[in-house]
Amino acid sequence: MKFWVKAYNNEKLILNILEIDTQPITAVWLEALLRQLCDEHDLPTPIVTEINAKNLITFNHTQFKQCDFLESINFDYLEVSRYK
Repeated sequence: MKFWVKAYNNEKLILNILEIDTQPITAVWLEALLRQLCDEHDLPTPIVTEINAKNLITFNHTQFKQCDFLESINFDYLEVSRYK
């Protein structure tokens, strides 16, 4: 599956990453993926819950806003989309 990780600031795309992975989607897997990608791009890592993983499975999409981060963020939201 392909996972598209995007960050938006003022409705403009500021981060655009396509990741290919075959692991089953779980909160632990999603957190590890986001931790790796956010560390590579010097961004704070969001707190991932089971609801985020379920939204990704059910709706092929989940979002992380300021309330999902412990640190302040310099963008409006981080979005993860799944493509089969």
